[in-house]
Amino acid sequence: MKRLGRILVEEVDSKSDFMKILDVNKKRVDPREVEFDDLKGFYEIDDKYLYFWFDDEDDFFNTLTDYTEEDISDIKWLSYRPYDYEWIDSYSAEEDWKEGYVLSSLDEYNAKLLLEMYEYLDPYHYNKAQSEIKSKGAWQWMVDNQEDFANEIKSYLPDLADKLIEHYWYSRDTAISRGIETYMDGEFIQDLYKPLKLEYTKGLGTRFEQVKIPLSEIMLMYSRAGSANTPLDQLIYDYVHSRYVSYPGNPREYYYDFEDGEYFKEEFNKESLWTIEKELDKIKEDYENGDLEKFRELYQMIEKNYKYDQYIPVDKEKGIAIKIKLIDRNTLKVKVEISKFRNIETFSGLENRKVVDIKPTTLHSLINNHQLFDVFEN
Repeated sequence: MKRLGRILVEEVDSKSDFMKILDVNKKRVDPREVEFDDLKGFYEIDDKYLYFWFDDEDDFFNTLTDYTEEDISDIKWLSYRPYDYEWIDSYSAEEDWKEGYVLSSLDEYNAKLLLEMYEYLDPYHYNKAQSEIKSKGAWQWMVDNQEDFANEIKSYLPDLADKLIEHYWYSRDTAISRGIETYMDGEFIQDLYKPLKLEYTKGLGTRFEQVKIPLSEIMLMYSRAGSANTPLDQLIYDYVHSRYVSYPGNPREYYYDFEDGEYFKEEFNKESLWTIEKELDKIKEDYENGDLEKFRELYQMIEKNYKYDQYIPVDKEKGIAIKIKLIDRNTLKVKVEISKFRNIETFSGLENRKVVDIKPTTLHSLINNHQLFDVFEN
């Protein structure tokens, strides 16, 4: 009790909250007769603990922590419904595809299947890279060339790319939710309880409703942040906002740190395997039927003459440019994005845009004889 020396030198009101706690601790009074009228959530006291049972979880946080209202809302939501958050949006997933992160998240077996597709679709470039693929392995080669290879797959197999992006998106989202769930149920609640040495009493209330504090911790609060005549509610408020107390941060602000990496890898590769195998079977079938050769010839012709996913000015006077997006392997039509810009040199100031599916001959005419077309009328 040395820590009480500082506060016992002052004159103490015999009816103060401090004296009530001391009398209970020394078993000088019946704890059932002790009340703390202004202390929100107070339930009961015995010779070792002060018990709380809050009517509302917000009262727990407002009484025993220094979190803001926004923090409280996030913590409650993450504690009970982490799977209702969308951690990774479609835009982020698309950007991760462009930078190659989606493909580099595949395992060696899935990488081999993708390169097998690549051999069917573009044997020329595959053969050029074959020795490097053999020496490095499929996955390492894909990682070393991830941005370029992602662009190739997106051009050759846009539907496959979209499905892999979707698998990546949902798998990462779930992996983050799982990680947060584990953190909130374990490390977070331990760190939340630690500053006041709170314990969950495991009654009818939740872990944010029914807790207890050791009386020894209350005495420590008095020695550090109050006087013997400080009301208990004021003492707790002052203490949780003092330099002696530090609570874990809002998990929503650094949610990436909680991603369950093992779950993500397993789930993403499992879903991707089924999708890749199905697409590979279709490519083999097209190859056997002779349909694949026409697609390969058309793809290579466009790549050589025009390039994919890059603006091509077709009418500088009117500010019109086109971007070749992809080829439909079934119809052999080319998906083209037609845009009208105020500044055709920098492709800025977009005024109009449309996307059309056209035959290769029409694409050639559009680029070389644009005066024959009124692209936004017909």
